[in-house]
Amino acid sequence: MIPGAGFNSNAEYGNWFTGSGGTLWNSSDTASGCPGSVTFNTSDGYGMTYCYKSVVAGATYFLGFMGKGGVSCIGQFYTGYNCDGSGLGPEFLNVSYTGTSYWSPSYIASVAAQSTAHSVLIYCSVNGGDPGALDEIFLNQGTSTGF
Repeated sequence: MIPGAGFNSNAEYGNWFTGSGGTLWNSSDTASGCPGSVTFNTSDGYGMTYCYKSVVAGATYFLGFMGKGGVSCIGQFYTGYNCDGSGLGPEFLNVSYTGTSYWSPSYIASVAAQSTAHSVLIYCSVNGGDPGALDEIFLNQGTSTGF
């Protein structure tokens, strides 16, 4: 559901907003080892966002990634179609950081979108000063985690 979440080309990682500074696209260390692929590396205090604009109210969603170090991702549902309007509750899709020095999967079991949800904003960042890397981020609807 997230185009280019494997970061296999410039066009794919161009789907993410990285804000100002602190980010690096790294092609020498990827979760899948695919040629031409990159990972998102960042330092503490920086991150990236993606807005998924086609949430189905009441549907079950899974958020996850391959990561290492102090990276984590959260997702919050919004009433607007462009990740605007009112945020609905806390960040229900809260994926904890891996804390490992090697690539490992991290994901949230499942969350149902609220009845007034139309979009979800995903924010991935580094926590606690521990550098980290992200690859193969997914947001799935239904019964599968993505791994």
